Parts: sequence; structure tokens; C-alpha cells
Amino acid sequence: MTYVDYSYKIFQALKKTDFENLDLNLDKGFDSFITTVSKDVSWQEMKNLYKKEIEEIIDENFSFFQGDLQMLRSVKEISYYEESISSYTCIYLFWLWQNNVNLSKNDLLKTVRAIFMGTVGYRLIDVHSDSKMLGQEAAVLGNLMIRIAEEFYSEVFDIKDIHKILNKYVAKYTEVEYLEKRNRWKSCPFEWEEAEKLGYKDAPLFSIFEVIFRYKGMEEDKLQALIDGLISSSAAIQLMDDLMDAKEDLSAGIETLVMSGFYEAYGKDTVITQEMIEAFLTQDKLLLLYNTVHHCFEKGRVKFTKYQDEILLLFLEVQNLKFNNHIELA
Repeated sequence: MTYVDYSYKIFQALKKTDFENLDLNLDKGFDSFITTVSKDVSWQEMKNLYKKEIEEIIDENFSFFQGDLQMLRSVKEISYYEESISSYTCIYLFWLWQNNVNLSKNDLLKTVRAIFMGTVGYRLIDVHSDSKMLGQEAAVLGNLMIRIAEEFYSEVFDIKDIHKILNKYVAKYTEVEYLEKRNRWKSCPFEWEEAEKLGYKDAPLFSIFEVIFRYKGMEEDKLQALIDGLISSSAAIQLMDDLMDAKEDLSAGIETLVMSGFYEAYGKDTVITQEMIEAFLTQDKLLLLYNTVHHCFEKGRVKFTKYQDEILLLFLEVQNLKFNNHIELA
């Protein structure tokens, strides 16, 4: 059984699930949610199949770089993302099946591979530019992975101006990343009133959805509303991640919106500890974070509910519950 086959098995289990009586396990977000929908599916099995798919991707497309790529994938900052890509990819597959988008199994496999290459490609560039812990070859390889991913998308989704769509979101992503990196070891360049801008850190992934939406022939108003909902939802998730990664970000010179004002309070040359971060995150700051995250989730919820997009709404609600659980434990 392939990763795509197993994802379809999970999709079928989801369609049969009685969500009202489901005792959700969300300690790991969507990953652990998958294992609660049916006794017949296993997150570990899906992860194993996905890893097998990754090895085939590397063998077929990156044989020259195979040794280096395997080494780079062992770095925690890369492997962490790789672990989550298998579950995020499910959302695309579920959406395609739920909306009866007719793609061959080969096209589905190519889409899965493109999502992996694009996501890891951007991550390699990001980690290299943020921490310099990876050599310059990581950025070069990341760029190649992105180019191959874009080639795969154009082969699967035969729509007009596909590269213009992809580049539109790369521009949005670049704008946010540029501001963040230009302000390393400086105060956060974003304001709480514009927190939704942070959603564009996932902009290359939105491009896939717009391509899929246009391939499906979705009307423009609905398409834009769903994209807006994805931006808002992604901003909420980005804020969640920034809370959990506060120490690593600050140590690398990145003052995120969640930690805005930290360098002014503690300076830039101090050794950052978890105790300092906890002291900085007062009840007022946490309340502001809590309200902003829920505001972003609610904006996405309104859009997805209006157009009855059950798959995007499901993903949003799982992430929202994960955030609530995290805040309660904090």
C-alpha cells in the first residue's frame, strides 16, 4: 500500500466518523487526531509509508545530492517539518477527494512529491539564512527542490498562468521573510493589528490551493474567500508556533510578534533562558496572544463555514483545539 492509498483509507474513515461523540486526542494536533477517527488507521503506519515515498523521491530526483540531502534531513530543524508534512499533505488529498477532483493516482503521487520538495526546499533556505547552521549548499539544493516542485505542479494541473499564480505567493512570502530577516537582532517589524500578515509565511502552500481551486473551476468570490480564510488560519498557527519556538527564535536574533519588546527589556547580548521567556510573557501578553489567535481562527472559520468547506474547516478546528490545549497546559 502506498501513502496515497493509506490516506484514502483515512479519508474514508473520516467520512464515517461521528464527530459529536468523538473523544479527541490532540496532544500532537492533526497527527494524533488521525489516530482517533478509527481503530483501523494508524498514524505510525501513515508516517512509515510517507518516509518510503520520500526515499523514492530522493532516489529518482536527487541521486547526485543523495548523501548531503540525507544528512540535511537529520537536522532537527528540518526533520521536525518533515514529520509534519505527511499530515499536512493529507489535507490536500482529502480536499481533492471530497470535491471530486479527477486526478489519476500518478498525478496524486506527483502532487505529494511536489508538496514535500517545495516545503523542504523553502525550509532549507530558511534555516540556512536564519542560523547559518547549514552550509550554502543547503540553500542551493533548496532552490532546486522548489523548481522541481513547481515543474510537477505544472504537469499535474494544466491551467492558464500557473507560474504567475505560484510567483504571486512567493512574492507575499518574500515580503514577510524580508522584513523578518532585515530586522534580525532588532525589534519585531510587525504590529499586533496586522498579525494576519504572518499567515503569508505559508504563502507557497496557498499557491497550491489556488492552483487546485482554479483547476476545479471554482468561482472567483469563493476562491478568494477560501484563500483569505487560509491566510487568517495560517497566521493563527504561525503565532502558535512562535510561542513554542520563542527561545530558539530569540537566540537566532528573531524577535517574533509573540515576543515583541523582549530585546528592549533584556538586551541582545544576554543568554536567553526559558525562565526569562516565562517572566516576559505576562498574563496581559498571553491574553493578547490568545485573543489574536482566536480572532484569526474565527475569520477563517466564517469563510470556510459560509462555503461549507468541510475539509478546511476540519483542519482549522483541530488546530484551534490544539492551541486551546497548549494554553491550558501553560
